[in-house]
Amino acid sequence: MNFSVTRVLVFSLLTILLTSISIEVGSVFMGTVSEGGRTLGSHALSIPVFWAFLVLLFFCVVLKALARIKLLTRAELLCVLFAGLMASPIITVGFWRFAIPNMMAYPRAENFVGLDAVNPNLWPHGPNLTEGVLTKSTEMFMDTQGSVQWNYLTLSDGHIEQAPLIEHTSKSAKSRLRVYLPVGDRREDTVIPGQNYLISVLARAEGLTPGSYYYCRLYNGKNARFLQDAFSSSEEAEVTFQQKEGYRRLGTYGVVFPVQVQDSVILELGLNGTGRVVFRDLQVMNVEAIESAYRSRTVLLEKDLEGMTDTEQANRLIEPDNLFSFAGIHYLLTAYIPWRDWIRPLASWGSFLILTLAATFAIAAIMRREWIDHQRLPLPFAQIPAFFLGSKKQETDREPLLPDGWHNRFMWAGFAVTFIWCLLRGLHEINSNIPNLDINLRLNAYIENPYFQRMLAGLNLEVIALYLGMAMFLELNILMSLLVGFFLYRAQFLVGEFYGLTYQAGFPYQLDQRLSGYIVYSILIVFFSRKYIYRFLKTAVKGVGQGEEVLSNRQAILLLIASTGGIALWAKIIGMPVGGTLINFLVLLSIGLVAMRLRADCAVPGSVMFPHMYFFVAFAGGVAVIGDQGVMFAAIISVVLVYFGFLVIPGMQLEFLELGRRYGIKRGTIFLVNIVAVGGGFLIGGWIVLSGIYSNGMDSFPDAHYYAKGPWDSHYYLLNAEAVTDAPEISETSENPKIRPATWAVIYTGGLVSLVTFLRHSITGFWLHPGGIVLGSTWVMYHVWASLFVACLARFSVLRFGGAATVREKLLPFAAGIFLAAVTAQGFFFIINLFLFYVADSTQLQFGLL
Repeated sequence: MNFSVTRVLVFSLLTILLTSISIEVGSVFMGTVSEGGRTLGSHALSIPVFWAFLVLLFFCVVLKALARIKLLTRAELLCVLFAGLMASPIITVGFWRFAIPNMMAYPRAENFVGLDAVNPNLWPHGPNLTEGVLTKSTEMFMDTQGSVQWNYLTLSDGHIEQAPLIEHTSKSAKSRLRVYLPVGDRREDTVIPGQNYLISVLARAEGLTPGSYYYCRLYNGKNARFLQDAFSSSEEAEVTFQQKEGYRRLGTYGVVFPVQVQDSVILELGLNGTGRVVFRDLQVMNVEAIESAYRSRTVLLEKDLEGMTDTEQANRLIEPDNLFSFAGIHYLLTAYIPWRDWIRPLASWGSFLILTLAATFAIAAIMRREWIDHQRLPLPFAQIPAFFLGSKKQETDREPLLPDGWHNRFMWAGFAVTFIWCLLRGLHEINSNIPNLDINLRLNAYIENPYFQRMLAGLNLEVIALYLGMAMFLELNILMSLLVGFFLYRAQFLVGEFYGLTYQAGFPYQLDQRLSGYIVYSILIVFFSRKYIYRFLKTAVKGVGQGEEVLSNRQAILLLIASTGGIALWAKIIGMPVGGTLINFLVLLSIGLVAMRLRADCAVPGSVMFPHMYFFVAFAGGVAVIGDQGVMFAAIISVVLVYFGFLVIPGMQLEFLELGRRYGIKRGTIFLVNIVAVGGGFLIGGWIVLSGIYSNGMDSFPDAHYYAKGPWDSHYYLLNAEAVTDAPEISETSENPKIRPATWAVIYTGGLVSLVTFLRHSITGFWLHPGGIVLGSTWVMYHVWASLFVACLARFSVLRFGGAATVREKLLPFAAGIFLAAVTAQGFFFIINLFLFYVADSTQLQFGLL
């Protein structure tokens, strides 16, 4: 049977669609698997993707058995599986899960200082109805009263801008400027009554006396009837890194103009009392796309419109009577989503994701030969799909219905034992009369020493079947390295308790240690690969043939350069600082390089194993170097992309490159699958996520608190000049020169990673892997260490008493059975939860991972 790109494309998109629906229903609507970083679909091998894969494999077997029809070849199944695996992180915590609250947090919270630092192309809103009005670059109707004059201002960046100035010397003086905004019906360039608006302006006030204030008010244009105050303030100018001229952004969110307003709305800016105020950059933007995401969009049936007033119909979706008509199909495809306001954010974020993953794909193509062919890295998690698919060489017309792995009795032994264990654990959550077989022990309950209690605080010996099955595919020295690295990190609490350091804020500076480990290890990876990279560049210049590689050396280098240049162009187009964006991009790639390398030999079965890259901002010079938008962009992508799971994808790209080569998949198809994965995860996943949000409203979700505000609100201090550029000067004239404790933490982790890396490259047989140090302080280790410990004991025992052949022929099939049972049991309870939640209307569901 010949390989078909069409079949791969169709079934890949179907798999991504089913994965998106499963994640949205399980993690968001029911909230049964949505704990922190363990959200459904966020793991190193996505559970919902394997559900779709197993269903597809079942249909392949049935069709082959009953009709002698081979639906998909093994190579095609591999393509479909990896398309889903690479798309899954984007659908969940790798992008969409936290992108929504991060996009909407600042405008909804009326954090106007932060809003100025967020590029407007990255969050959904309508056009600015007052664009250029205060610079007189638009013909919008205005009138003034009192001492209002237009002056030309020279801004800190050298630009000259016209702006209105109001200046009074009398306490009783009043002056105002009025802007008339047209009212329309569903036209984006007009005010739409009944919808939410964001109104703000930059103001610089000086010399205000007690009782003086400046303001923004709203009136009905027809009769000049007062509607509401947008803001009123007596705050004077304050110079910051963000606003070097001393302007403050003031305003309000959620202004709803009553439906009785028909002709126009008057927006009035003014000053009462003594003082001087300059207004700039007036913004009036429709934010109905934000507010309706929290409270959902109301739907009216077309047949119910008769007799309803315009007020009753305002801002409601109309569902056509015939859903099979053109209007009905359009209604279904739009899926409640206000696409007009989402076009710019989707285009901006989508292009950034594509360029980033194109760059990581190029890095994977560059490093594959060095890591896989020369260093023989094992790709532990790639062994799981390879086990269930079998090898390409075994695929013949007379092959059995299922590959050889499915006929292994040790696999079925692992499946049987684990499935029964998971079944009883899940049933206990639904019915407490069933015995609880969870392995979850709080270590401090058995320890009295206060120093060890501090070291082990919050640690549970919790074994998760999914993690256990995946962990057994790791080499013994890797398992030991991960455990040693984790407890070396935890030992800092013991030492800190002994010396009284634990009472210092932030000790042991976990976030700094994470970033230090990743950045230092990325430098060391490049350093120890320098000879290979040099040879690679030489052959790229000479244009040597690509052999079996997906990309030739020249193509890989050009793709990396083009992606970097594309990011610079992207920043220029959307108005981001190019230098700051490139710094963020290069840091992102360096973390992605480490993530790729770790997955190739030192992988962990979770996804939250990455640093908060915004800590690099201080080292890069803060706001002064990369700009306020660069700093905020670092904070956003740190949570939306880096920390939770997006960078699992580069490791999968490397795995798919190698498995694709082994299965004889054509180069163009491998590249196409990567494109389908990124595009499908972003567009199909986004369509499902956004339709779920606008149909139900985020306030109704079980974990609504995650959506109420951006999880990076607490990191806003980065925009504060003192925090961002905080680097106490150490000079010879200082009486007590000191290095900050956080800096010592960075030096400690970076130094330890360097030491272990050099020893591993210098001493043959040195077993400790630097990945253990890099990952020791990460969040995921809290939840997987116990499963790694059990896997380490099992692998050591089998290796000690049975040898390497027993590990390969018996333990690994048994581990594959554990993984399959965990995925199957999770799917079984997903179906049970659907029935209990939607049919039985019960809240007694099975929660968490099995």
